Parts: sequence; C-alpha cells; structure tokens
Amino acid sequence: MKKPAWKCLLLVMPLAWFFCGCTLIEYREQIGVLQNFSESQDEIKQYVNSQAELFKELEKDIRENRLRPGTPKGRVIARYGEPLRCTRGEDLQETCLYRHPTEYFSSDHVYLYFDREARLYRQEIRPFND
Repeated sequence: MKKPAWKCLLLVMPLAWFFCGCTLIEYREQIGVLQNFSESQDEIKQYVNSQAELFKELEKDIRENRLRPGTPKGRVIARYGEPLRCTRGEDLQETCLYRHPTEYFSSDHVYLYFDREARLYRQEIRPFND
C-alpha cells in the first residue's frame, strides 16, 4: 500500500528544517556581518546624498546672494554641513573649501572666507573647467 504524500512530507520536512537550521547557526556570525555591512552602506549612501544636496543649496544661496557677509561660521556649518577642509592663514583668517562629495575632479569649488571672529566676509565659486 502507498503512503499518502503528505505523510512523506511530514517525515522529510523536519529533517530538512534540522539541516538548514544547523547551516544557519554555523554561518550566523558571517550573515550578521554582511547584514551590518549592508546597513552601513545604506547609511553612507544617505549621508553622501544629503551632502550633495547641501552643496547644491550652498551654491544656489551664493548665486542668489542669500549667504551674507557677517554670517557666523557655526551657522554656515549648521546650514551647509562641514567643509571639505579649512586652512588658517597667519592673520588668523580662515578659508574653507566646499565641493560636491563624489565629483572630485568635475565639481565647482566654493571657497568661504572667515575673519578672525569667524564671520564670513567673502565667498567665491570657482567653476569647474572642462
């Protein structure tokens, strides 16, 4: 007499589940590392996208004369994010560079100049030249 198919499945399924479960337990740490890496990549992508948007806003605000002399450096950073780098001259004035976060060699550069009191006194967009 033939056994019904569902009875065979009842016998096979627990064995398959047991062996798959053992494999998952064995590689649980590696799977966790890959999941964390994937989440980190998503966070990095979101950060880069937000930096790109902030750079566009900075350029637009300069072109439309919305970024005014006298603005404190802290307010500029709070609004447009951290600059790529800042250098301080002998006269204690500071020049900060902003550019697109991923277009290293094909992006306009924005230079912001701050006086000794860390207040903006000049801004400059240097367009990318092909």
